[in-house]
Amino acid sequence: MSETQERRFFVHIGMPKTGSTSIQIYFDQHRDELTRRDIASVPKGMLRMSEVLANELRRLDGRGFDQSVFPETWALEDLLPKWAGHRDCLYSSEMLWSAGPKAVDVLVDLATENDSSVELLAFFRSLDSWMWSWWAQETKAGWIDWCDFLELVIGERRGYLSEVFGSWVRADAEVTIRVRAFEGPDLIQRFAKEVGIEDLEISTSFRSLNVSEPRLEVVRRAALVKMIWNEVVNQMVFKSFPLDYAAGSRLVLETTEGRQVGYESAQEHLRVFPNPETDPTFGRDSLPLLADFVEGWCSDAREFLGHHRAWFDAESIDYLEGMMAQSLTIGQKLRSMSDPELVDRFPQRGFADRLPTSAHEVALARGISAAVVSALGYVDQMRSSSALES
Repeated sequence: MSETQERRFFVHIGMPKTGSTSIQIYFDQHRDELTRRDIASVPKGMLRMSEVLANELRRLDGRGFDQSVFPETWALEDLLPKWAGHRDCLYSSEMLWSAGPKAVDVLVDLATENDSSVELLAFFRSLDSWMWSWWAQETKAGWIDWCDFLELVIGERRGYLSEVFGSWVRADAEVTIRVRAFEGPDLIQRFAKEVGIEDLEISTSFRSLNVSEPRLEVVRRAALVKMIWNEVVNQMVFKSFPLDYAAGSRLVLETTEGRQVGYESAQEHLRVFPNPETDPTFGRDSLPLLADFVEGWCSDAREFLGHHRAWFDAESIDYLEGMMAQSLTIGQKLRSMSDPELVDRFPQRGFADRLPTSAHEVALARGISAAVVSALGYVDQMRSSSALES
């Protein structure tokens, strides 16, 4: 790689479930920290603009969500970050972890137009805990079984270095890739140093919105979301409403955020928690799938770094090689099922069907599903009215 130019375009692509939202919220609320260092970013108070832009970029390669998720109608050129006289520019969105070549070309061209190099930044974490956390996030909006999720991420090679960075190393531009370890307590300060802010002090009043849930609470909530979706689908069929999955997912997500759903019922019905030591909900049958992912990731990383080491800085190489060594050990434990803690940590296939449920939770699921059905009916009605008016 050639010497870094004076102006820099920092592109933070996540990964998912590595504190990206907390980073974005902090710097949205403390814009002066960026301004003092002559760093431009998305407009203040427009955090969602980062996700809308990321989705539009991904749509260029056929990878984005449909318009019902991000219904805004801005042109792509209006969404792109602008230097506006600043030396550097920062753009952060975890949705960009799977950016395709056309999306990368747009961002690279933007940097070129502003005489800037591109510094790509991503945080990674232990693969077993990362997959679990990512699955837990997915189940907030719509149901997917744990084993089905593992099969999906293996099939799509989610998180593989070749999938995350492949489009960037093929770009015809100067790009430096930095991969850092996800470590929660000082994540924002560490991120700040990566973009040239060495003396950041964070007020004790600021806290991350992504509070980790207890493992069994994640399982309980995921099972409840499955019940909600079953009720939604049943009511949709009964009322002949078209099921808008994207809109429904957002509604369910909004009702399950903040730990309202599942958490309160769990406090009233603690007896329904399964015991990992005795309950067949937890066990061995998902571990080979998780081992497949870990071993596949390591194999891909070894091959990718063999061809593209020059794109990564020295600290990234050291970290990724250490991550491969750690992951190989984890993969062996998963494959041999020799670690009781690992065996008890992850549920089996179809575990939600085995969990006991209380009358309170059934009523809660039906109540939420009724609200979702009503909301979707309202959305369809508004769309029909808009179509008639136009």
